[in-house]
Amino acid sequence: MALIRLAWVSVALSALGTSSAHADAREAVRPAVEYFRGEFVQGFAWTGVGLASIGGGVVLVTRDDDLARGAAYPMLAVGAIQLIAGVVSFVSPPLRAARAVSAFREGRGEAVIAGERTRIRRVNRGFRVLEMTELALMFGGGATAGIAYVYDRPTLTGVGLGVAVEATAMFVLDWFAHRRAVRYQHALEQVEWR
Repeated sequence: MALIRLAWVSVALSALGTSSAHADAREAVRPAVEYFRGEFVQGFAWTGVGLASIGGGVVLVTRDDDLARGAAYPMLAVGAIQLIAGVVSFVSPPLRAARAVSAFREGRGEAVIAGERTRIRRVNRGFRVLEMTELALMFGGGATAGIAYVYDRPTLTGVGLGVAVEATAMFVLDWFAHRRAVRYQHALEQVEWR
């Protein structure tokens, strides 16, 4: 369904035509469609990592080992978050891209660009906070695992390791998403509406 909507967006983009009247609209909407397409594709990564985390967590929680069970808890919790992010990435971008193209076709392009500029600035600020949080969790989880290991607390060692691994996975995925959002913001700032 989402692939069909994404294909429709591409068709709608080309439907803006080749006339000079729609040339500005076509060029202005292109960064949005490319950004939303990238978000959609990243949904596969979020879904894959989420399923792997949940699968690994299910296997570890069934072990008769405190360290394994400790690592399973953050894997299961964060895996669910990653899976939700994957689903949102499949559903939301095609809908937003379709709305943007539709608005351009109706002559409301300037409002779309202004709204997207505001939204993507907020998104990029959020990414900076998220990345700092994930870095703190990576190091905090690692430190927790190390200290817990020294004090022979295997469950807490596992929790620390699980948090560090999951925070690292989230950081990597968010890093790519943030780079794409920065490129999108830059492209939007270059758009001159006449």
